[in-house]
Amino acid sequence: MLKHNKHSPARLFSSKVSAMSTTTLDQEVDTAEGKYEIFRSRLHSLITTLKENHGAMVKLNEAQLKTTKAVCDLLIDTKVSKVVIGAGDCPASSVIATKEISLKDQPHEKDEEENKENKPEVQENKPTDETKSSSSVSTPSKATEKQEEQSAHVSEAATTPVFHMPDEYTHSFHKVIDGKSLDCPDLSFMALFNASDDINQHYAEKFRTYIIGYLEQWERIVSTRIEGRTIEFRKMRQDYSHYVNKTQVLHEKADKQKARSKLIPAKASPRLASKLDRNILKLSGAEEAHDDYGRSLLLYIELVTSTYWKDLIPLLNMLCEFYLASSSDYADIMAKLQTTDANLRKLAMDHGVGMGGRLQALKAKRPESLVIYEEQEEHESTKLPTVDVAQKEKEEDDESTLSKGSEDLESV
Repeated sequence: MLKHNKHSPARLFSSKVSAMSTTTLDQEVDTAEGKYEIFRSRLHSLITTLKENHGAMVKLNEAQLKTTKAVCDLLIDTKVSKVVIGAGDCPASSVIATKEISLKDQPHEKDEEENKENKPEVQENKPTDETKSSSSVSTPSKATEKQEEQSAHVSEAATTPVFHMPDEYTHSFHKVIDGKSLDCPDLSFMALFNASDDINQHYAEKFRTYIIGYLEQWERIVSTRIEGRTIEFRKMRQDYSHYVNKTQVLHEKADKQKARSKLIPAKASPRLASKLDRNILKLSGAEEAHDDYGRSLLLYIELVTSTYWKDLIPLLNMLCEFYLASSSDYADIMAKLQTTDANLRKLAMDHGVGMGGRLQALKAKRPESLVIYEEQEEHESTKLPTVDVAQKEKEEDDESTLSKGSEDLESV
């Protein structure tokens, strides 16, 4: 059980506030308002920065996909189009769309698959227990029910409208790809980056909804309460000051009447005395309301501006979960590029293309030495003539030698 600390900073400050005079309280509230303005400015700056981060995230994703499409445009109808472009479709979007369902159903489906695999063995080895085994398949175990309850809780938290539940941010981020979810038959370059685009869009939306949404809600709650209460407190301060001034004027009038009075003891007029008594009561009520409201406002501002790190813990937790889940899912997709790269290397080997490229050859060698003929595609109607590059180079060298010998004879 949580024990209350009598000497905690919050309790000590509360005791200090309770003992403050009205004048001191006004001064402390003014100071606290200055602290709040600094805090709010920094909080707003953080929100602005995270929005810029979100915008950069979206732009980077768009630029990455645009770059991939530009590369693929260059490779249409080439030998590598199948490896690089493929069908261009990897079902990551369907994985995301059915994530809440799959989280709940995957353990159950896995159990059913295991039971289906084991069912023939059970029937062969233990035919007498057929009824028992079939009932065990149809009736989920306690462990399965517990998993489904936990998964249903995750699904409910994921689909619950934002800002409606105290623990709404507890399950904000989780991996979309669980290893087998990215069952992508098309492992082309384009397909994998389409899948990456789906995943990145999913996480960018989560980032905007939960991380930025949490900060905006925090700012809205704090600013509404503090600024609303500050307005009310200023009205109370005006009322209190009004009755202070009014009773002071009435006291001065009563003192003047007493000085002119011939009665013993000296008294003010009954009408003035009654008016003074009424305003003294009003002053007492205004002072009590002013001090109570001011102390509450001062305590609230102190809690917001001095222990705000407690409100940052959920944000930091969400940032950790976001980067862990998003980077892990991105890595799962990019790991599939190993197969794509292996296919590219095999294609390059089949056609005599080195991984170092041929830029130096394009820069220095003669075109005839760069000619590499490939097998014709089925749709091609013509075929380039076969050229013996070595023989061609030898003939050119012989012609050059003969030409040089003729020049020498002429000079002689």
